[in-house]
Amino acid sequence: MFDLTPQERRALLFFSGTLLAGSLVNVYTRSNDRGKVIFRVQDNFGKTDLNLAGYDELVGISGLGDKLVLKILEYRRLKGRFDSLEELKEIRGINGSRFQRIKNLLFVE
Repeated sequence: MFDLTPQERRALLFFSGTLLAGSLVNVYTRSNDRGKVIFRVQDNFGKTDLNLAGYDELVGISGLGDKLVLKILEYRRLKGRFDSLEELKEIRGINGSRFQRIKNLLFVE
């Protein structure tokens, strides 16, 4: 039916296999929730979770000193988890300009 050379047959087999593998990956990622988690991790890559970070992690963030970190931990102890980064503004010493510097280094889940 088709008069293909051995090299053409190998190329056709390779492209067919690639198409099949791509289709399987597509079906797997659409049916599996883990694909969503990967994107969430990438959004927060390199950032610190404000609700889980301890003293050592927070003090390492540029723009937060010892006193502010202690205030953040005390706020979290008294009021519970942060619902948003905007709540940081309620802590004395975290004003608009400081908040703008640190908001891209933190996240709240």
